[in-house]
Amino acid sequence: ADVASGNTWSDRIIINAYETEEEQEDFLDDKNTFAVNNAGRDRDRRTGIMVACWGQNRPFNPGVVGPQQVVCERSTDGGRSWPDEPTGVSPGPTQPLVIAPHVVADTRDPRTFYVVWLEYFSGLVDGSGTNTFYFSKSVDGGVAWSPATPVQRIRPLPRVFPQQAFRNLSIPIMGVGPRSELYVTYADYNPASDADEDGMQADIKLTKSLNGGATWSAPTKVNQDVGDADQFQQYIRVTENGQLNVFFFDRRHDPDNFFIDNFLARSNDGGAT
Repeated sequence: ADVASGNTWSDRIIINAYETEEEQEDFLDDKNTFAVNNAGRDRDRRTGIMVACWGQNRPFNPGVVGPQQVVCERSTDGGRSWPDEPTGVSPGPTQPLVIAPHVVADTRDPRTFYVVWLEYFSGLVDGSGTNTFYFSKSVDGGVAWSPATPVQRIRPLPRVFPQQAFRNLSIPIMGVGPRSELYVTYADYNPASDADEDGMQADIKLTKSLNGGATWSAPTKVNQDVGDADQFQQYIRVTENGQLNVFFFDRRHDPDNFFIDNFLARSNDGGAT
């Protein structure tokens, strides 16, 4: 109906807002993602449940919630209203520093959603400098979320690559296959021979789960270059027949590992090759 009338965009719909000066000083919503679940046979032709997730920066309350948490909200009327308060998904007391959630909808169950995010507090505490991706899912349309479980521990990208000025982050991006297979892609930082001044290189990795996120496979490398170039800032989409398509920035064409091209890697065997 919107297309037929030519009025294809509504006015802005607020999902979450901080309306007082005090709230605006205390809170900041960051890196929001969004999923719509139209799984199953669409007999009613209505838009399915929508879920929005983001990183919420908030006042620190020791023992209760950290300065950052992952939160989600849902809409059941095609996005026209978002009546509930944000629901905390990441465990606040044990994960005070989290960032970059990515939420996706299941392809078979119209009430199932998955979210993955980056936790970086534990690596600061133990001195390892590593980060951990965590995962949670909702089977009731975003009302409640399962306890957070680890997906993969990684060595994250540097905040700034040598000789560069733009910010990097090992943001996890998830895709769902036609049989509810789950894929998480990310950029990992690995030792290299001569790629950068710091002797490290970035590669795109992929891990998958065939049991709804209960367990995850050992990671495989997506980019198949033979050199020490950096690959980073990836995205994944899965087709209806299960083909994986991973898009990323790539420096393999520049011997100095500076200029960036866009690359696409494709898998027809569930990420094995």
